[in-house]
Amino acid sequence: MGRKSLNLTPEEIRERKRNWEKNNPEKVKEYRRKGLITQCIKRGSMPCKATIERYGYTEEELQPIFNSLFGFQRPEFTEQEV
Repeated sequence: MGRKSLNLTPEEIRERKRNWEKNNPEKVKEYRRKGLITQCIKRGSMPCKATIERYGYTEEELQPIFNSLFGFQRPEFTEQEV
């Protein structure tokens, strides 16, 4: 059967999207958070410091980016080495 087409105009689609984002801020943040990692891996880039702080990424969450950029695991440092 499938979904019914709502025959919405582009303006109505944008308005519905804005309303959904306004009503679901936590989901929006999680989608953007996950999407940023995927985007960085595809582009071969690192997120800036402000973005890492804004989304509160952990080292484990950033590890796939290091792996894709450098092809190795980020070394673990002990307190004495730092």
